[in-house]
Amino acid sequence: MSWAASRNSSNILRERQREGIEKAKAAGKYAHGKGGRKKSVDRVKVRTLREQGISFRKIAEQLGFSLSSVQRVIYGEQQLPTPAVNIEA
Repeated sequence: MSWAASRNSSNILRERQREGIEKAKAAGKYAHGKGGRKKSVDRVKVRTLREQGISFRKIAEQLGFSLSSVQRVIYGEQQLPTPAVNIEA
């Protein structure tokens, strides 16, 4: 009997998933097989906005990238000093 209940439950879940996918497709938010790497960061735009004094977070929101991507663009261009480590402590 439990086998029949679990099979019915699986069918319900599949049906709900299918409905969700159809709804997402209708909204233009589902592109099966189109996932993966996001668009590349517009480095010139990031630098320009940063020079205008806009915060990293605002740049990330405005351009649709993650905060870490924006930071990589800005900090990646500079040679940051490595912190001194005292190994004799």
